[in-house]
Amino acid sequence: MTTFRTLAFLFSLSFFVAFLTFSGSTHAFTGKDKIPPLKYETTMTEAEYEADSQLIEEIPSGDKSYAFSVRLPKNWISLGNISEKGDIGNLGSIDSEVFVPLARFETPPRIEEKSIFRVRSLNLNTLINADDWLIGYMLEMGFSLEGINAVSARRVETQYTQFIQGEPMATRAVAEISGTKIILAEFLVHQDNYKAEKDQQVLAMKSFHLTQPDTSPSVEMKTHTFIDIAKFDYPGTWLLYSPGITTIDRMEASVLNIRGAQYDRKEKKTIALENIKLDGRIDLTLAAKSTGTDFGNEIKLIKANLSEKNLTLGQYIETPPTLVLHSAIKSQKINVYAIESADKKLVGYEFWVAILETGARIYTVRLLTIGRGEDFIIWAQNVATFNALLKSLAPANDTE
Repeated sequence: MTTFRTLAFLFSLSFFVAFLTFSGSTHAFTGKDKIPPLKYETTMTEAEYEADSQLIEEIPSGDKSYAFSVRLPKNWISLGNISEKGDIGNLGSIDSEVFVPLARFETPPRIEEKSIFRVRSLNLNTLINADDWLIGYMLEMGFSLEGINAVSARRVETQYTQFIQGEPMATRAVAEISGTKIILAEFLVHQDNYKAEKDQQVLAMKSFHLTQPDTSPSVEMKTHTFIDIAKFDYPGTWLLYSPGITTIDRMEASVLNIRGAQYDRKEKKTIALENIKLDGRIDLTLAAKSTGTDFGNEIKLIKANLSEKNLTLGQYIETPPTLVLHSAIKSQKINVYAIESADKKLVGYEFWVAILETGARIYTVRLLTIGRGEDFIIWAQNVATFNALLKSLAPANDTE
């Protein structure tokens, strides 16, 4: 078990980069802009398909969060929840999990290879958008995405090819988040039959929906409050550090994504284990405008803080889409930069900076994360947490 001294060092400011050393990853990603948009063209109309299909509505295991509906060809046969061996998803920093089969349908016996519709679920142990989860899964499995449509943060539609028992299966899929689970529905057609069954595949998966999805976060969220001034939410799987408040003019807190830390759901706390590794860090500062600080002063302080650690802001990467924040936040500015280190420890890392203003305070929120091109899965988890924290950040009373 990690000692108190180790934890104290972990949360100290000098630990900002201590364990952030890139060692290579199989989860590197070149960019979402390289994936073609998903195509929906068919020669069969939806009305024609509906006339030749049956509506399937099921609640697997009696769990409403799994409930789904889909239209499949009339002659397809239900096989219950049978699944092939080896349905495993291993997302790097996420513990290996076995897919749980929920439902399976097949074409009736025929000379050609059977087509398959199956629904499976996998535990989520982190905040992540559905499209980012899917991309991470594709990287893990070595599949190539042929098209993608991120319908929302909780639903993604896609096309790819996978091999089942050595046979190439063109796969149309929907991945949707429901509470602590990711639900993956797939319509698999053997490559030899794809031209004849493409329309059925497209229209069937277009009809697939979770009918009673659990919209709660995929991990338990905790709330940290700066006395009665401000508050924010963060995943219970991350570690919180908040130094004692000596003045309300400037308050700070940090949350850390620790690999090697274990979240105890029963005790509702995170336990740090041996061989810990810092995968990401978010730092928050709340500064009172009454001290005379402004946007420019806070940026100077951020740069000075980085300089003390032999770090500098590198190349500008992007300005993310504007977030819907608490109504008390009057302005937001979020930029993403590469981070440069004199000792080269942070090759491939990114630094996200958010400056938010209320009537009385300036909030600065900084994320240090491994870059999307180095380990996409960890990057996606960190960015999802950063965005969730920003969306929850708010004054704790009406005077702020």
